Amino acid sequence: MIALSACTNASEPQATSAPSETPAPAPAFPVTLVHSQGETTIEALPERIASLGAQHTDALLALGAVPVVTTYPLTGSIYEETLTKLGAAAPEVLTQNEEVDGTLSALGEFAPDVILAPRQISPLNGNIVLSEGYLRLTEVAPTVYPTAAALDSEGYESATSWREALLQVGAVLGTSADAAAQLELFDATVAALAAEHPEFSGQTIAVTRPGSGGPVLVTATSPVALILEALGFTVFDPTTIESDVSGDVAFLEPDQAALLDVDVLIVSDDEGGQTDTIRGYGDSPTYADGTVIHFGQMDQATQSALAAPTALTAPARIEAFVSQLAAALK
Repeated sequence: MIALSACTNASEPQATSAPSETPAPAPAFPVTLVHSQGETTIEALPERIASLGAQHTDALLALGAVPVVTTYPLTGSIYEETLTKLGAAAPEVLTQNEEVDGTLSALGEFAPDVILAPRQISPLNGNIVLSEGYLRLTEVAPTVYPTAAALDSEGYESATSWREALLQVGAVLGTSADAAAQLELFDATVAALAAEHPEFSGQTIAVTRPGSGGPVLVTATSPVALILEALGFTVFDPTTIESDVSGDVAFLEPDQAALLDVDVLIVSDDEGGQTDTIRGYGDSPTYADGTVIHFGQMDQATQSALAAPTALTAPARIEAFVSQLAAALK
């Protein structure tokens, strides 16, 4: 697994370096991180990290660290395999509270050194959001929010947010070089896959899901769009036509489905090809007679990894995703 390329099990014997070799320098602390809510200085390598969002949690695991508490249970094969590799137990889950004070009290019981916070926490955990929530979280421990660049869309899922989260967590852990190396390895993997599939080059592709009226399309600020571009595809940009754009998605009217004339159409649904014309796809030339891939035909892990990639899931599932694309184009 790419995300675990730098991790070793502490119980395994390690090779002894030759006396002439220079040992790796220790992480330099204190370190000051600039983020969307200001600056946070971390005085020493944190030993107890509270991670309140998926991006930061998966970045920690990819870099070989396990938080003491998260806001959701780490279940599923990728978490089980990763925790086993690290020889660690699953972290505790933050108690659900409807009030901010209850969330802060529950969080304080874990005595974190650092809190890694997403744009917002689930409403069941007090709905701690941005400025006010950030100030309250600092009552418990130094708090790091996503970088400003990672918040460039209303839905937080900017095209590169998972990459920025990995680099940010690398700075928190004093392993910035490792974080950068993992991104370089992922990019090299994508480039190699693109070279293996020259049929992708120049193919137009649209990523959609059924909406209440017409199709909903991702824009160029979607993580999956950036990955598809790197693979050689030309992603259909719905912002070039009159549509209601919100964050990294655009909402089309039913009569605009005729504009979905692309080489490959991805439909994110669980119906495996049963999306009907009432949902606005009937007039699409591609949907009527073209290459259509339903995410429902992919396994759930691959769907999730590409819809909302993280430092843990994107490297693990990129090859399966490309395999599905290649099969559809044959």
